Amino acid sequence: FCLETDENNRMELIIQFSDVYSGIIKDWESKVEKQIEDEKTRELFRRLLDKRKEKSVLEGVTIVPLEEDYFEQITYLGTKELDQFPWMPEANSSITDFIEGGFSFAAKKDDVVIGFVLAHKCPTYGGYYYIYIDTFVVSSYTQGQGVGRMLFNELRSKAHKQRIYGIRLMTKRNMPAYNIYKHLGFEDMQDEYVQMKCY
Repeated sequence: FCLETDENNRMELIIQFSDVYSGIIKDWESKVEKQIEDEKTRELFRRLLDKRKEKSVLEGVTIVPLEEDYFEQITYLGTKELDQFPWMPEANSSITDFIEGGFSFAAKKDDVVIGFVLAHKCPTYGGYYYIYIDTFVVSSYTQGQGVGRMLFNELRSKAHKQRIYGIRLMTKRNMPAYNIYKHLGFEDMQDEYVQMKCY
């Protein structure tokens, strides 16, 4: 894998190899990996494959403000990924509230919603605001590939433009999402139910 070249060049070689052989050699990644004797090189190969996968998933993904037209898709995605969803299709006034609040976004690829975040601005007695994330969903087939981070970065960027620097949410420590939120930079605020914040 041309260890003397930089990582970008190695990545380009992996992409070219993948484009040429993925349709010819079934499961080429594992076959190549088995032939690599040096552990350091094998680890490098795995990292490059992960980056290739992430790049291919994120190609064509756009983050857009939430619209009512996405209601059916986010209802489906929320039901599929969370096993439950609080809205009925005929009662979408809650979605309208999130849309009008301006802090809710959808991740789209080829006109399909593959993730969304529903959030709103909350005032405090102290005179400042924070953003509260009500619902954060990414399609299981794109999880771990950066779609959630793209959604979160868009939300945080919008908040910072309005000089809002606190973002909070509620989850449980035993939920898989807890570690994802920690990875995004959230910190625990309380014990039992974990309220988290990120600046």
